[in-house]
Amino acid sequence: MPSHIHGIVMITGKRRGVKFNAPTRDDDYYSRISPRKDTLSVIVRTYKSAVSSWCRKDGCEDFHWQRNYYEHVIRSDDDLVQIREYIANNAVKWDLDNENPAIRIEKPA
Repeated sequence: MPSHIHGIVMITGKRRGVKFNAPTRDDDYYSRISPRKDTLSVIVRTYKSAVSSWCRKDGCEDFHWQRNYYEHVIRSDDDLVQIREYIANNAVKWDLDNENPAIRIEKPA
């Protein structure tokens, strides 16, 4: 989809960690509230940061991310199959999506 992405992230075994925020208070406040390494939030934050940097370098100054993300824990093979099918078929729905500028209907003021 041009307006969003879908993906499946598998977090398994030991991975290279992401550094914590440097503490700036005596009580280590920022280290305690920072997302912990090897978590989905750190993976998503790192991915968004890398893509944003690439976009700025490539001249896409108007690129921006939505504020948050949706997550779903895949608990079975059947669930994985359904999610893969959803992702594969999702782009076909762009012709019906309200974010598609070709079909966007302006609401009356």
